[in-house]
Amino acid sequence: MDNIEMPDVSPFDHVAEWFSELGYMMDRQPLSFQEIQSWSAVTGTILSAWHGSVLRQMSVAYVGQMFKFRKRYDPAPYMKDTRTMEQIRADVVRKIKASR
Repeated sequence: MDNIEMPDVSPFDHVAEWFSELGYMMDRQPLSFQEIQSWSAVTGTILSAWHGSVLRQMSVAYVGQMFKFRKRYDPAPYMKDTRTMEQIRADVVRKIKASR
């Protein structure tokens, strides 16, 4: 973990704070633009179109990753996948069998 270099996002700390206030998702679905607009109106937070779009994209990505990496054997999204093609195929077969 120590060798992973994270980008500097400090200029966008406010967006991360807003995202946290919004709650990431609603009923296991990405936040809608209407929900983001309602939050903005209730809190008095003035959002640009760009901010609204970014918050929506963050919510879509959050929900997508939540479903993609919900099993404990799935790699963390920030880790490089070091599995061989044979291991990947075996994982796919196991997942297909488990879904039946």
